[in-house]
Formats: sequence, structure tokens, C-alpha cells
Amino acid sequence: MALTLSTLPPLYPAYTQNLIFTAKESTAINNYYYKIDVYMNGSIQDSFKYFASPLEYDATINLSTILQLYFTSNVYIPTGNTICEIVPNSIIPYYVNVTCYNVTGGTVSSGHTATLYTFNGCENPEEVFNMQSFIMQSGSTGNWFTNNSANRSITLNDYCYLSAVAGHYGSGYYANQYNSVFSGVSITAHYVNGSTTTITETFSDTGKNIINIDLSPAKLNSLHTNFITANTLYYDVKEINSRSTYAMRVEINNETKLRKFYNFIYLNRLGGQDCFSFTKVSQNDYKIAKSLLDQFLVQKVYYTKVDKTTTIQSQQISYLQMQGLNELFSSLAVKLWFNNYLADIRLINTGITVNDRYPKNVLLQFTAQIQYNNKYYIQLY
Repeated sequence: MALTLSTLPPLYPAYTQNLIFTAKESTAINNYYYKIDVYMNGSIQDSFKYFASPLEYDATINLSTILQLYFTSNVYIPTGNTICEIVPNSIIPYYVNVTCYNVTGGTVSSGHTATLYTFNGCENPEEVFNMQSFIMQSGSTGNWFTNNSANRSITLNDYCYLSAVAGHYGSGYYANQYNSVFSGVSITAHYVNGSTTTITETFSDTGKNIINIDLSPAKLNSLHTNFITANTLYYDVKEINSRSTYAMRVEINNETKLRKFYNFIYLNRLGGQDCFSFTKVSQNDYKIAKSLLDQFLVQKVYYTKVDKTTTIQSQQISYLQMQGLNELFSSLAVKLWFNNYLADIRLINTGITVNDRYPKNVLLQFTAQIQYNNKYYIQLY
């Protein structure tokens, strides 16, 4: 008797078509069945019974359909006084326990996988996804936890976040592929007069987590006085030991006529956080529906429903920024920083067009339509 379980990657997103798990008992025949238990974060998440397939006498499931039920999509707002902060419960351990039974219900064999890890991320089948490319190891080997490497654009009053993966997940064959050595960030500000200033923050926690990196000017200045000012053109962010494959650039929008700015903070498709600010023309449209109460010969409005939609134009952006921003419009979790108020919102654009290529000197605009995730209140009756 020998129970064989398929090998799964030590760290992988929950939303995918590639987490196919197969269990096969070498002596299985017709009417044998498998009991498969999936444990997440120490508790059983789901349990299944499968009769052995008539051809291979094995059992196959897509683990993604189980793992994704654990997560909800939220924007994480840091609470600490540091640049790098752990996002709680962002990477979850799981394992699969399998028992094979014979036709009389007797146990034939049992086994379980190693402890594996998953997160609230999505892999689309038409794209090439490589989890190892987001693990920062020796040399410039790891990407920030985002699909969008284009420059961010914010104002001095905005929030700005980036994410990275920390922790060791692999052993043996996977040791050199899934063990992150993310150790903090180095941030270099570039000023109008051509000078630069660099600050650093180390990070030593080796736990298995997604790390939120707070790049908001207010947070940076609270730790390093006058680091980001009105004379700052942009600042570049890289892993403190140059383990990131590229430096993320954050541009400061300092238009003199800037009166309104809409700072979007959103969960990207991988499960990290991104940001971008729209600063051009906006307008509010109100759709109003009134219900009337008939009182003999008199009518009175007793209920008014108002749906408020805000339409915002972005500033002129590059086609690379436009390609990266497509995840803003599809994200399930978006917050808006506007008028010194942080609100939960949803984008209601029914579609956007993102061309694959534009000439380098062509700048473009996005139009975002948003609604707040709360009712627009008026008096009743």
C-alpha cells in the first residue's frame, strides 16, 4: 500500500487554476474512496469524500475553490509609527490530509502534505505568473508585490503604499526560490535644485507575511523632518540591500493651480496595495427618485432616494501608468482620500480601454466614475 500526493508549490495565490491536487493509492480499485480534509490556519476549512476515479483510481480537486473562501478583500491602513509594517493574516498556512478507504469503510492508507502557504492573490490563466519573481533574495532578484511597476503620482497630502513579501517558505529544492531576505527600504528624494537625500529603514521580522511599506509624505516626514517638501520632484524606493529588481518611483504632483485631488488606495490583484492620485476636473451627478404619499387631495414627498456619482479626470499620464492602473478599476477594495476624509468607495466604470502601446511622447487621461459605499442621506417625510 502506498499513498502518493501531488507536489504543490510552497507559496501560491488562492485564486488560480493551477492548484490541482491529486491523491492516489497504489492498491485502489472500484468503490474505494478518498476523504480529503483541507486545514487553513490551524482549523479545518472543508472536507470532501471522493470515489476513486474509474480509470486511474485516484481523486483530484482544485484547491483554489477551497482556499479562496477564507479571504475577504480589504485595504489595510497601517497603525504603527514605522515605514514597514506587517499586514496581519496576509499569508495563511494550510495543509491537506488524505485518507483512503476500501469498499467496507476500512482504512487503507493515509497521509498529508507539508505545510504550505497562500494569500489573497489572483493568477490569470492567460498571463505568465512566477511566484519566485516576487521573492527578494541575494542580488536584484525580487519584484515589489504589484503588477504595476510604472511611476506612482501623488500630492504632498496623499497616502502612498507599496508591498513586499517576507519570510522563508521553501526547503530542499525550493530553498533558493521561496526564501525572502527582505530587510527594509532605502528611499532617495530628488529635489528641484538637483540635490538628493537618502533615508533607510531596516526590517528584521522573518515571519511569513506581506509587508506594507508606508511611503506617504506625512509618514516619511514624521520620521525624517522635511524629507519630502514642495521642492521634491520625486523619490525612488528600493530594497535596502538592493535586492529589488527595480526602484519604484513616486512622483510629487505640485501643480500651482491644484485645488482638488483624489487619492486612490486599492488592493491590487496580487494582494498587495497600490496608490495613485487623480487631480483634474471632477463633477458630481445626483440621480434623484422621490416617493409620494397621497393624502386625499394632497400629495407629499415621504421618501427621497439619491444616488451620487462623482466623475474624475486623471492628469496626463503615460501609457505604462495607464496599463498599470487597470487594476484600480477592477479592484474589490478601494479607499479614497479626499478633503481630509478616508472613505470606502467603488468604481462603477463598466469598462476601460488600455492599448498595448503608444509612442513615448503621447500622454493620456483616464476617467473614473465612483460611488461611496454608504447611502446619501436626506430627511424622511
